[in-house]
Amino acid sequence: MICIFLIAATLGRTDTLANVETALSRLRGSTPIRASYTVESFGATDGRFGSDRTSSAITVDVTRSAEGVSVTIPATLLERAAEESRAHSGSFRNSTRNSIAHVSPLAVADGLNYAAAFSGILRMGHLKEEHRESRNGHPARRVILDIHQPTSKSEGIEIGEVKTIEDQMTLWIGDDDVPLAARRSHKMRAGFLFLHGDTEQTDDWTFGRNGDSLVLARHEEESKFSGVGQKGTGKSVTTIVVR
Repeated sequence: MICIFLIAATLGRTDTLANVETALSRLRGSTPIRASYTVESFGATDGRFGSDRTSSAITVDVTRSAEGVSVTIPATLLERAAEESRAHSGSFRNSTRNSIAHVSPLAVADGLNYAAAFSGILRMGHLKEEHRESRNGHPARRVILDIHQPTSKSEGIEIGEVKTIEDQMTLWIGDDDVPLAARRSHKMRAGFLFLHGDTEQTDDWTFGRNGDSLVLARHEEESKFSGVGQKGTGKSVTTIVVR
């Protein structure tokens, strides 16, 4: 009887991820959406190779219709980019131009319906724990996953070694099996001969529903690295506000 209970419990936990993937598959992203899309980024490096501080912020208008996804860059941003070009042609100080160039239409499309992209991440997950709790005053389940990202051998000769120290995700889902939020922590160590470095990346996702879309309301991505006499941090915050 004990063995049967354990097997049933394991199957129940495994079915949680299957149910989430099924719920995500129903979110086809066909509902028209108009939203603001804001990207803020910050970076800092210190060490024997130099120190630097950077920051930028940009907001564009995005829409999704039956024809596809479009990005509208406000005229004020274009004028600011033009002023930077006149003052610093070819310079890394052209922060507005660089920010505009880094707005990816595919990232915008994913953000307006993150169901497919997030389902791909979940398929690398193996369930460890599941708990009932409340989130923002509503019933939810907190699920902890180990992420096993498949490795692929690149062509040519590989130099050095990259090792995953930790790759874990905490996922909050509603009673309808749709994700509410998630947090992933990924730590890696790279080495070649006497050179070693550590990298840590943290992703925080907050989701919202709009029709048949899982909108990525907020994505905060933070990275840290250290090694070879240098250390640094980077942070990017993407916010989508549906109008």
